[in-house]
Amino acid sequence: MKNLKQKVGKLLVYKNNNLGKRLLSTAKETYWFKRFLKSGLFDPSFYRASNSDLRELTDRELFVHYFYTGFSEGRNPSSLFNTKDYLELRFDVLKSGVNPLLHFLKFGVNEGMRLDSLGYILEEPEPELEPAPCIAKNKHVETIAYYLPQFHSDSFNNKFWGQGFTEWVNVVNAKKLDKYHNQPNLPLHGYYNLNDIECIRNQCKLAKEFGIDGFNLMVFEFEGGKRPLRSVLHNIISVLNEYGMKYVFEWANEPWTRRWDGLDNDVLLEQDRNCSESVCNSLADTLFEYMQSPNYMKMNGKPALLIYRPQYFTAESRHAIKLRNAFERYFKEGVELGAMLTFREGDDEGLGMFESNSPEYDFLVQYPPHRILTKKVELNDASMHNVHDYKGTVLNYIDQIVLKTKKQVIPCVFPSWDNTPRKKSFSDYYASCTSKNFKKWLSSAYDYAIDTGYNDKYVFINSWNEWAEGAHLEPCQKLGYYKLNAFADVHDNINLSFAENFKSSLSTGNGLAAFGHMFSTTNLNTVIRLSQAYPQVDFHLTYNAALLGKEIYKSTAVHDAKNVMLYPVSNRGRDYRFVSAILPHIKNCNYRAVCKFHFKTRNHKDGQSILNHTAESLIEDHLKCLINTPIDVVNTVWGKRDWVVSQSTSLGSNEANLRKLCNIHNLNFDKLLGTNFVSGGFFVTNMVKTLVGLDSDAINDLFEFDSGRALDGLMPHALERFIYFMFLEGGAKVEFL
Repeated sequence: MKNLKQKVGKLLVYKNNNLGKRLLSTAKETYWFKRFLKSGLFDPSFYRASNSDLRELTDRELFVHYFYTGFSEGRNPSSLFNTKDYLELRFDVLKSGVNPLLHFLKFGVNEGMRLDSLGYILEEPEPELEPAPCIAKNKHVETIAYYLPQFHSDSFNNKFWGQGFTEWVNVVNAKKLDKYHNQPNLPLHGYYNLNDIECIRNQCKLAKEFGIDGFNLMVFEFEGGKRPLRSVLHNIISVLNEYGMKYVFEWANEPWTRRWDGLDNDVLLEQDRNCSESVCNSLADTLFEYMQSPNYMKMNGKPALLIYRPQYFTAESRHAIKLRNAFERYFKEGVELGAMLTFREGDDEGLGMFESNSPEYDFLVQYPPHRILTKKVELNDASMHNVHDYKGTVLNYIDQIVLKTKKQVIPCVFPSWDNTPRKKSFSDYYASCTSKNFKKWLSSAYDYAIDTGYNDKYVFINSWNEWAEGAHLEPCQKLGYYKLNAFADVHDNINLSFAENFKSSLSTGNGLAAFGHMFSTTNLNTVIRLSQAYPQVDFHLTYNAALLGKEIYKSTAVHDAKNVMLYPVSNRGRDYRFVSAILPHIKNCNYRAVCKFHFKTRNHKDGQSILNHTAESLIEDHLKCLINTPIDVVNTVWGKRDWVVSQSTSLGSNEANLRKLCNIHNLNFDKLLGTNFVSGGFFVTNMVKTLVGLDSDAINDLFEFDSGRALDGLMPHALERFIYFMFLEGGAKVEFL
């Protein structure tokens, strides 16, 4: 630590990086130290706590470290500024080598750049005026968009809101609330009237071209046969059937109020909290014929019915039983009831929503922004509206996506949100609703739908045409098709990945295999070159389906490669997903030796020298070792000598997962602590039986959905350590490349 302090004090770390930048004078350094502190974006306590190698440095020394070299290592100066995000979005700053926080304080603020609550830059979406429809025809996961019927004149709306009222009245009168606010937000193809069946045809044609499989249709049912907005339902369903699109009904089972004007207590149509049998029977009587269509959404082979606000009914109402009885008059097998995860009210557990064997609901459907973690963006004015952090919402969603229930949960996302047209100056809207962030959220939802293992795989989107809440996929005047193009891109990646046109097996028969995980299209080019350079090796490669599916589908070179086998996976497990995705498939392949590698080139906490090599040269070093493994040598593992690390090093965040792995495989955790492992994620071994002896199913259930934020402590980090311990327990001898 003394040597480190001396290096920081003399700025030798900075000089050794060869950045070629002139050092600040002592006076200017002092100026920027004070400026950093005053901004609140450099927090010495945070920086010290986040970096165990810097714990003994003073506040000034910590500043010097971050100012000259810490940022280049991806370290964050506080919880309010994200170094990596800034440099990714400002390539000019990355290329110049300027400290990103210095750039933000000196230039970024004046350029109008804002930070969200997690330290990410608040981004503005880029317009995409040209449509880019999907190309995938097969459907591994089906996508249903919420569809709102308010865009036509209705007798109830005429009575309550004035003659000729439609939702367009709210949309066109919305006002901009701050200079970044996109209002009024208007449709690209003009205002439409759902009484015109050609308008519905245009919607269905556009939705189908971009990969939307169907619509979730909200229906209203009140005592006395009162059914607002039902007049267009027949035409909507007729067109959906005409285009072969799916649909499902969602009963909006709450009172009809003036909530859009903020007057929650002004009830226009009452809804009985005890859920009368007459309302349930009337709902079934008017919907059952539509639900008999082959295009109607089914769950477990039964017609599905969604309930918007289950908690509105009392626990004593027996509403679910009443609904089931009503529909069983028309469907002997009954219906599958889905609870929308909307308002937190009443007693969720009392309703049995989350109990796997409860009679109330069969499955759950997300309905964001209900029930998701979000953070507000702090504004420097006295605005009454709330600006939320879309990017932070996406990251929180990925972290929290595994809900504590044994029931099937259908994931849902929204591309944007802004209810200013309804709530006026008391509205909520989300900033940073960019194509990139929407794709990241959508990808995680698809990942979840794929990985949960249910036969009925759906993702919902809120919504197709909710213009008064800004949650629409339909193109708008200012930004065009950017949401639909983003959706089509992820849709193609997922569905083309599972198109079932890849090779089902490898047949080189050379007894050598290599496992890797592709993170980007650059990796794809490397794989093609390596497969040609090492034809005697079978390459088994996982890849993130939501990210790379379309590029891989288009690559004739990778399809033609006789020694490449591809495994589309969700964003879980990183480069150790091979344990559950590949190992079960190669148990009977009689490989005598295997190599595990990865393509990452970023800094590694326990293997700093990884930065001194290119990823390709590291891979080739290990592939050459693989090819040259002696046939007469057994129980051996090969790795880099200078990457050897004690298991007790940086153990803290990995201990829980290591204990789980030891318990699963009946190995002694305390004994593990007394061993070493070769860090860096590369190894070559002839202990193939030991490797395939890993409990793939149990480990697969432990892989976390990856938001990309955790630097350590995930299951892949624990597996890196544990696999070496398994080799040692199997009598391995460690040799070095």
